[in-house]
Amino acid sequence: MFIVCITLLSISIVSVAKNNPEAEALLEAFKRSSEWRTNMSYEGMTEIKTRGLEQYETTQRETIEYVHREDGDRFELRGIRKGYRSMRQGDPDSITDVMIVRSDIPTLIEYNKHWRGARATEDYTARRKQLIGSLAYQGILEGHHYGSSGLTIAELLELSPNYTMNPSGDTIGGQEFPVLTGKSDHGTVSVTVDPNNGFHARRIRIEKGPGDLFDGQPLPLPNDAFEPALSLQKLIMFLDDVEFEIIDAVAVPKSGVFTIERHMSDGSKREFHARFQRTKITLQPDFSKLGAFRVDLPDGTLVLFRDGPRAGGVRFEWRNGTIVPTVDAEILTPR
Repeated sequence: MFIVCITLLSISIVSVAKNNPEAEALLEAFKRSSEWRTNMSYEGMTEIKTRGLEQYETTQRETIEYVHREDGDRFELRGIRKGYRSMRQGDPDSITDVMIVRSDIPTLIEYNKHWRGARATEDYTARRKQLIGSLAYQGILEGHHYGSSGLTIAELLELSPNYTMNPSGDTIGGQEFPVLTGKSDHGTVSVTVDPNNGFHARRIRIEKGPGDLFDGQPLPLPNDAFEPALSLQKLIMFLDDVEFEIIDAVAVPKSGVFTIERHMSDGSKREFHARFQRTKITLQPDFSKLGAFRVDLPDGTLVLFRDGPRAGGVRFEWRNGTIVPTVDAEILTPR
């Protein structure tokens, strides 16, 4: 059923998704478009430019080069981060980071050679979502993003009481595409879906304003993480320029541009621009040949738990391929 909305300026045809088979089918197809990631490997590169932060006199640039592999519950990111400076501390020196992330059910381990040890997370699912939704690891190409408590774009649309579908709501390169739009407690989201490329997103826009939730807290948010004297008033994120590669008859997003705008209480704006590139995309790879999903930390590496009953208190370390408590030699010496 179509509802004709008439205004003084224009006439548009919008399909209300509730009880509308076409709109529901489009959302379901969009949700399934990310299933290719359940068994895959690719090399990614993310170039980030940051503008508007007062502690930088010029535009900050950093590059993340990494390998991303997934096989069901097994998950791995290995990479190098170039040109990074701590945004909170204004560290003037660039550093090189190496991160290893691997699920060792139910524990997720992260290691960085600049840390004093490794970090482990027992709430594996939540931390995995947080990593994939970060700007560095390109999750927005499949609808993952930060600021919505780990919810994907599809899940935000499902939370919208009356999300809508406009069958010709966007035009790219002279071609019309359907658009899904919804409003929930987490803000407004719209996604341009490409039926000719696996129902992936061609464009995504997320907008959060006063009263909308940012990771469970309503905007505006005081004591901004980057500039504590200011509060975050509005957040706008949009994905554009998405391109695809066909691999084994499956469309896979291979590139895109993602922009985050943080509007502050003093009227200023902070911008983050990320350019994504994926190469060597392989579906159902031979993970044993790739040497994937191995935690190869040096024996004796200190392991700090972020959460769970092992957080704080007893010290742990990596030893012989597992996490063990550090026992003082004096305790083991007979008296």
